[in-house]
Order: sequence, then structure tokens, then C-alpha cells
Amino acid sequence: MRATPRSFRGLTSRERGSIVRLTLGVGTARRGENLGTFSKRVRSAWTVEELAVTNALSADTGFRGGELLKYAATSPYRGRRQ
Repeated sequence: MRATPRSFRGLTSRERGSIVRLTLGVGTARRGENLGTFSKRVRSAWTVEELAVTNALSADTGFRGGELLKYAATSPYRGRRQ
């Protein structure tokens, strides 16, 4: 049983670089945007369909401006060692 924890090793630089952190972001829609253009502007990791479901909207929703929308924001993993 003690051999299992001893078998763990630190991550290589390549392994560490492949990890992506996903967090919930909130962004403000601009006048004339739709979910597709909003997604591109904020660089959401979600598809238009996922944005629509998460925000209780239809995929073809257009915005007047000022609406707050949830989206998936990505950032690189920052471990204790770099």
C-alpha cells in the first residue's frame, strides 16, 4: 500500500503546459452582438449552444447592449513550480 504514493512524480514542463484552467466569466454584451460574436470577443471556451443553455437563451438571441452573460474563460495552469 505504501508503494503507490511513492510512485507519484512531479509534472514535466510539457505536461504542465497542457493543463488549462477553466473558470466562469461574466461579460457584458454589446449592442448588435449575438451569442456567436460575443463568444468570439470574450474568447469563450463554450460553444454557442453551451452559452445559450448556460444563460437560458436561444442560440440566435441578439442583444441590445448591457446584458450580462456567463461564459467559460480559460487560462494556463500556474503550478507551484514554474
